[in-house]
Amino acid sequence: RAKDKTDVYQEVSRFERFLPSLQEVFEEVASASFEGLPDDTIDMTSVGEAALMALGGCFSAMGAGLRARNEILDQAQVNVEDRGGWPCTERIIAVAQFLVDRSLKISDGTAVLLRGALHSSSAILIDVMLEAIQVREGSNSNVFESQRSRWLNRIRLYEPEKALELAEKFKDFSLMMELTCDRGDFDRYLQRWAPSYGDAFVRFALTWMEQNGKAKILIEPRTGALGQLQAQFFAEGNRSNLRWLYLLAVEDYARSAEAAFDHGVKIRMKAAENSVQQSKTLLSFAKLANLVDETDRSPREMEVALERSLYLIRAQEDVAPEESSVLPVADLIRLYVDTKHRSSQDLCIAVVIALEISKKSELDPQQSTELHDYVWSRCMSNQGDIWKPIVEEAKRGGVSDERLSRLIRETAFFSAAVNVALGQQEAAAMMSRGVFSNLGLGEEDTVHRLIRTSVDLAGEATAVDA
Repeated sequence: RAKDKTDVYQEVSRFERFLPSLQEVFEEVASASFEGLPDDTIDMTSVGEAALMALGGCFSAMGAGLRARNEILDQAQVNVEDRGGWPCTERIIAVAQFLVDRSLKISDGTAVLLRGALHSSSAILIDVMLEAIQVREGSNSNVFESQRSRWLNRIRLYEPEKALELAEKFKDFSLMMELTCDRGDFDRYLQRWAPSYGDAFVRFALTWMEQNGKAKILIEPRTGALGQLQAQFFAEGNRSNLRWLYLLAVEDYARSAEAAFDHGVKIRMKAAENSVQQSKTLLSFAKLANLVDETDRSPREMEVALERSLYLIRAQEDVAPEESSVLPVADLIRLYVDTKHRSSQDLCIAVVIALEISKKSELDPQQSTELHDYVWSRCMSNQGDIWKPIVEEAKRGGVSDERLSRLIRETAFFSAAVNVALGQQEAAAMMSRGVFSNLGLGEEDTVHRLIRTSVDLAGEATAVDA
C-alpha cells in the first residue's frame, strides 16, 4: 500500500512492469504442464510444480495488493486525473485480467492441490477486477454487466461457491438463481436474499423460474411477504399455464378449476399439436377440482361451458382418434356426416351428434345455421339410394299410407327427427332455405311433401314414447 495516496499511480505502474517477465514464466510452466515431460526429467516436473505452487501463493498476495489499491481508488482517480495522467482503474483492471486469464489456463494442467490454490486466487482477482470496473463504468452499465457475466461464468466452472459469493456481491441475479435453484435448500437462499435485494429481486426470481422451466419450485407455496409477492405474480400476466398449478398447491380448488378451464379453452382455440390431450387433461382436472371444492364458488356458466368443451373433445376422439390437434367445429361436423355409414341407425347417430356439436359450439348465428342445414341435407343425400324409390312411388301415387310410413321409418332422417324432436316449423324454414333442393332425389315438391310426412310421423313416435 502506498503511504501517500497520490503515489498509487507510481505503485501500480511499478507492479505492471513485472507482467512481461511473469508472462514468460507462466507460459514456460504451462507448456511443461500441458505437454508433459520425458521419464528422465522427473526432477524437472517437481521443479515445475514447485514453481506453480509459488506462483499460486503470489496470486493471492497480488490480489490482496490490488484490493488495497482499490480501497483508495476513488481518491487516487481524482488526483491522477487532475494531473492529466491515465486512470489507475485501467491499470488495476489490466493487471487483474492478465493474472486471472493466466491462472485459469495454467490450472487445467496442474496437480489437484495446486489447482485449488490457483482457482481461489483467481476468485480474489476477479473480485478486485469487478470492483474496479464497477467504479469506472457504474453498476448498471452494459460494460459492467458484460464483464461481470464473462468472469463470473469462468470462475463458476472451477469455484461455484466463490462464484456465488461474487454473484451476490455484484448482484448477478441470473447466476445466483442458476447456482442455487436446483439445491434442496433453495428457499433458504430466497428468504435471505429477499430483504437484501427487495421486491424487485423476488419478482425477477419468480420470472426466472418461469422462463427456465422450474415450475415445481415456482409453485411451491410460500408464506409472509414472499407468499404475497408470489400470489401477486400468478395473478398478473399471461400465466394461465401455471396459475392453476399454483392455486392447486395453495388448495384454492375453485379458482384452480377456473384457471385450468381457462387454459384448457385457450389450448383448444389454438388447436396446436397434442391440443386434444392437453385440453382434455386440463378440463378433466377442472371438473375434478370443482367436485373437490367445498365452497361452491364456481360459477354455473363455467360448469356448463366445461361440460360442453369436454363433449366436443370426446366427439372428436370418437370420430378421429388419430388426430392430435383440435379440429375446427365445421371440419368435425363434416367428418361425422360425410363419412360413409353402414346403416340408417349409424347415420342417425352421426347426425344427432353433429347437431349437438353445432349446438354446443360457440358459433355465430349464420355459421350455426349453415352447419345445421348441411347436416340435414347430408342426412338425406347420404341415403339417396333409399329416398329415390320412395320419392318415385309417392310421385306416381297409389302407394298406401301404411307402406309409405313403413319406408320412411326405415330412413336415418326419420330416426334423427325423432331424436332431436324436429318440428314442422323448423322443417319448413329449412325447405324455404333450399336445404333439400338439388339433392338429386327427385321432384322437389314431392321431396318436401315427404319431409313433412316424416316430421309428422316423428312427432307421433315421440308422443308415443313420452
